[in-house]
Amino acid sequence: MYATGPPAWDGRWHVVVVEHHGDRRRRDQVAASLGYLGYAHLAAATWVSPWSSPELGSVLDGHGAGWTAWRGRPEGSRSPAELAGRLWDLPALATAYEDFARTLPPPGAGLADLAPETAYPLRTRLVHEWRKFLFRDPGLPAEVLPPGWPATAVRARLLAVAAELAPAASTFVGGAVRTAPPRVGPAA
Repeated sequence: MYATGPPAWDGRWHVVVVEHHGDRRRRDQVAASLGYLGYAHLAAATWVSPWSSPELGSVLDGHGAGWTAWRGRPEGSRSPAELAGRLWDLPALATAYEDFARTLPPPGAGLADLAPETAYPLRTRLVHEWRKFLFRDPGLPAEVLPPGWPATAVRARLLAVAAELAPAASTFVGGAVRTAPPRVGPAA
């Protein structure tokens, strides 16, 4: 969430071929897991991502799926940006970022002056909504994103808002912790 952006990309894609199983439920689970890891469905049983996921092996092995993977550059006339545009719904993702940006307080909204009991839920809600992008955005490299990709500017604005709200939100949490009744019983 607080990362400055994806790492430098070497222009190679991580290609994963998953062995087919007759069990549709298992295929659906594998597909959902690969999507969660940032892979896009390229062709039958073939998935691709600009990054190699460190969780890939354990996830696919956990599903009992046989697989093979390698890194490489595709041949042909399609550019990396064209490939990414074909594999991921970038217009829908850009719209989601723009919609989220509209929920952010405008610059100079006096956020530092908010009462702690107002700042805390506002900051918590915004950070929670932003975290949903971690499950939706595959974190593609800038080289394959459309010009004017909104995620970078929206992220910078969110971090500024979160930082402005942080002192009052921390005050709220500190007060809640100090006034919480002590736990009694076996769970204490």
